[in-house]
Formats: sequence, structure tokens, C-alpha cells
Amino acid sequence: MIELVHSIIRASWEILVLIPMPWRAVIILIVLLPVFSWLFWRVIPWLLAIGSQIVFVFAEFLTNVLLLFEYLFTKSIRKRGHKPPDLIYIFDDCFRKLVSFCQLVSQQLDKIFHNSLKKGWIPHKTWLIITGVIISFIWYARPVFGETSVGKLIDGGITWWYSFEGWVINKKWATSILKLSPQKTVIAYVNTINNQKYQSAWNLTSNNFQNNKNLNKNGYDSYKKWWSTVKKIEVKSVKPLFKTPDYVLLDTKLKLVMRNGRRDSYSLKLGLVWDVKSDKWLIDSSQ
Repeated sequence: MIELVHSIIRASWEILVLIPMPWRAVIILIVLLPVFSWLFWRVIPWLLAIGSQIVFVFAEFLTNVLLLFEYLFTKSIRKRGHKPPDLIYIFDDCFRKLVSFCQLVSQQLDKIFHNSLKKGWIPHKTWLIITGVIISFIWYARPVFGETSVGKLIDGGITWWYSFEGWVINKKWATSILKLSPQKTVIAYVNTINNQKYQSAWNLTSNNFQNNKNLNKNGYDSYKKWWSTVKKIEVKSVKPLFKTPDYVLLDTKLKLVMRNGRRDSYSLKLGLVWDVKSDKWLIDSSQ
């Protein structure tokens, strides 16, 4: 059953992944907001009320059992003509007060539960609008905060979100994208081509890159044909020009040694996007 629910959620999420951030987060949170509201106003009060009643019944039963043993014990002491120790009656009072406390808590939680039933659990549309505005503002205002504590706090939230998406889709808590270096992705991409593993290098590119006819007229065949003419690629420098949580633009300087002996230098602007499904950066554009 759990596996079926996870499969349904994963299939739905894979469709939502096609929607760019922050709009994907806005849509998901707006959908989940009524669920959270229902849990807060209905499920949690009910669970607390039921749980407190179970605790009260158990405490009352346990106290009655202990008091029975106490009665039998003190009765046997009285038959011998002795007075039961005062400590026994102290325990008696403690257990009775404990049961009374559990009963009071149970009554109060039951009252809270019935009061919550009188309140509407569907959130007002104003809260839905506020949620969308706040998420969008935080996303687009992130570059303004730079490396301040506020910026790091936002990065932490974004990291958690992408990790959560990785868990939903791949059943594993994704590595923080903010700790992964896009520059290292470019270097790994170049090394893969230098090792003539063209299919593996192709897999490090996004669908947008692969479907770009200006870059790959005939898809993978054109891609492989071009890189087959290159003997070696040397990375001179990779510097970030622009960065958002799921997109990076890198100023990349390369030196290509062709198989015919010619040497060419290139200054490219490489765009990389974060792919939730594969949990890594992908080459998305080249200018």
C-alpha cells in the first residue's frame, strides 16, 4: 500500500518537475496547504484526544491493580496486628493524583478536539495568495542578500527542498546542490570527452541541449561526429557569471587540439541546470 502511494506521488512529482522553480514549489505548497490545515484542525486534535484517553484508561487500570495489591498487603499487615507504613498511603495518594491528572488532560484535549470541529479547516484564498507571493519573492530576491546570514538561510531552505524532491523521486535524500560545484561538472564533462566516452558525455547534457538543432543538427550522431574530430580539450579557466539555485552560467575558456593538428581557443558561456531526477548538474546551453 505504501509502495503504491509512493509510486503515485512520484509519478505526479515527475510531471511537476517540468515546471520551473519557483512556480513548482508554489503550486505544490498551495496544494499541500489544505492538507496541512486539515491535519492541524482535524487529525492532530483527534489523535491527541484518542491518545490521552488511552493513556487515562491505562493509568486507571494500572492504578486499580496496584491499589488491589496495596489493599491485600495492608490487610495482611492488619491481621497480624501491625499498622501499615505511612509510605504505602503516600504511594496511594500519588497514583490517585496521577489518574486525576490524566483524566483532566484527557477531558481538556477532548474539549479542544470538539472545538476544532466547529472551525473550518479549508484555508482562505488569502493564505494561498500570500504563500505564492512569499515563495516567489524569496526566490527572486535571493541574489540581493549575497552571502549574508539571510542569504544562507534561504539557501538552506532551497537545499532542503531539492533534497526532499530527490527523496520523493529517487527514494534517497539528494546531495545538497549548493555544495556541488558546477565547475567540477564542466571538468568532468571535458574529461569524459577526452576519454572518448561520447555517450556518457551526452548523458551529462540536458534535454534542451540535446534537442537544440543549432548545436546538434542530427542529435547524438552530430554530437559524436564533432567531438570525434577533437583529440584533446584543455580547460584554461571556468568562472561563474550568474547563479541561481538551479541554474549557473559559466565563462569557460577552452583550448582544443584537433586530430588534424590544428589548435583552437574558445571562450564559451556554458549554462548548467540542476536536474532533480539524476541529482546532478547538466550542460544546458553553449554560446
